[in-house]
Amino acid sequence: MIVAHEDITDYTEEELERIRKKVTNGFSEWALFDSLTVGENVAFPLRERPGIHEEQILQIVDGLLQMLVSGDARLLPSDLSTGMKRSVAIARALAAQPECVLYDEPLPWLIHSWLSCSVI
Repeated sequence: MIVAHEDITDYTEEELERIRKKVTNGFSEWALFDSLTVGENVAFPLRERPGIHEEQILQIVDGLLQMLVSGDARLLPSDLSTGMKRSVAIARALAAQPECVLYDEPLPWLIHSWLSCSVI
């Protein structure tokens, strides 16, 4: 199997961990944390990464939310429409700054959204 331009077929667990940092998942069922706000959901993968400052996290989160959601970072997932939940989940996947995002189903509406946005 080729992932991130590497054949990972015989990789050890340590080698796979390095690859996992390059790839993230975008789930059609959102997989948002119900108890976290929209902003906290998007910030989650950034806070798991050592060496990134809170100011940087807030800038990245703000940029992603402006680009994909245009909503209030203080809202909870239960306050959002289906489309907004999808956008927040995608923003969270992109916050990890992966080389690749894997989606479990095609998202043609997302491509249309990105055509009218600038990249952070």
